[in-house]
Amino acid sequence: MCSNIDCVKGDNSIIYEALFELSQSISGHSDLDSLCRALAKSLKRVIGFDYLALLLHDSSSNSLRMHGLASDESIRETKLPKSFGIEDNPAGWVWVNQKPLLIPRLDHETRWHELLQPIRERGLSSIFLVPLTTGNLHLGVLAFAFKETSSASPEEMAFIHRVASEFAVTIESYLTKQKYLRERDRLQLLFDVTNALVSKLSPEELFQALSEQLNRVISFDVAALTLLDDKTGEIFLSGIHIAGPVRIDLALKRARPDGLPTEEVLSTGKPLVLDEPDFGRFPSPIFRRLWEESGLRSACVIPLSTANAIIGTLDLARMSGQPFTNDDVELLVQVAHQVVLPRADGNQGQACDREAVFGR
Repeated sequence: MCSNIDCVKGDNSIIYEALFELSQSISGHSDLDSLCRALAKSLKRVIGFDYLALLLHDSSSNSLRMHGLASDESIRETKLPKSFGIEDNPAGWVWVNQKPLLIPRLDHETRWHELLQPIRERGLSSIFLVPLTTGNLHLGVLAFAFKETSSASPEEMAFIHRVASEFAVTIESYLTKQKYLRERDRLQLLFDVTNALVSKLSPEELFQALSEQLNRVISFDVAALTLLDDKTGEIFLSGIHIAGPVRIDLALKRARPDGLPTEEVLSTGKPLVLDEPDFGRFPSPIFRRLWEESGLRSACVIPLSTANAIIGTLDLARMSGQPFTNDDVELLVQVAHQVVLPRADGNQGQACDREAVFGR
C-alpha cells in the first residue's frame, strides 16, 4: 500500500515529518474538497494510492455523502457514487462498526458486488476505508482506492489510523466553524426578510427580493409560491424565481393539486422533502412532466399557514439532487411564518388570509 514502505516500518522521524506537513497543508482551506486534496497531496509522500475520498455522515438522511475526491486523474466526469446508505455497503459498515476495512480484491468481493461496480469500472482493484472519529463523534469515513491489489501491514494500518485521527480533528473544527457561520447567515436572513416585508415593493418584486436573499443561505434552482383558491379548489402560481438553467413550463400556472406533493402538504400541514421523484406516491401527470422536463432532482415543500387555514406552499427545488437538510427545513418554516403575516384590520376568514401573503 505504501509507496515508501520502509519509512513506515523503520523511520518514525519521516512519519512525524509527514504528519506535521499534513497538519500544515490542510490548515486554512475554506471548503471540504480542497481539504481533501491537500490531505491527498501530503499523503502521497508515504502512501501510494490513486483516489482519496472524504465521506461525511448526513444525519437528516442517515447516509454518507461524498464531500471531497482527490486523484491525479481528471475526475470531472466520474461515475463514482456521491452518497451511500448506511446499510449494505462497505462505507456504512465502517461507520457503524468504527473499524477499518480493507478489500484487497474488488473482483472477488461478494458482499457488495453490485455496489462496487462503478469503482471497478474506474479501473480500481482495491479499497481501504477508515473511520473519521473524534471522541464520541462519528464524523464519517476516509476512503483510499488503488488500481493495483493492496495489502496492509500493522505498521501501515497504524499510520493511516493516526492520519485519520489528525484529519478528523481538522474536519470537526471546520464543521463547527461552518455551523456558526450558517447560524449567523440565517439570523441575518430572517432580519432581511422582516425588512423586506415592510418595504414598498410590489408582491412580485417582494418575492424576487426574498428569493434572492434566501438563495444566499440555502442553494436552489427554483423557488415558487403557490396559493390555494378555496372557491375552485385549485392551486395557482403566485410567484416564481428561477436561479439556475431550469426548464419550467410557465403555462402550468393553475391546476388541481390532486396527485401533487402540494396536495399532501396542504392536507397534513407538514413540510415535505423529496430526494428523488416518487411517481407512485404522486401520480399527477403534471408532477411527472415537471420533473422530467425541468431537470430538477430534489425539492422541499413548506406549508404557508395562518391561524385559520393552510393557504398555500413555498416550494424550493434543486437540479443537483442534493437533499434539503433538517436545518434547511427549519429555516424555511421560519421564513414561511414571516411571509404569511396576519392582517392588521382584524378581518378573519380564508379569503382574507390569502390576501395577507406578503402583508398585502
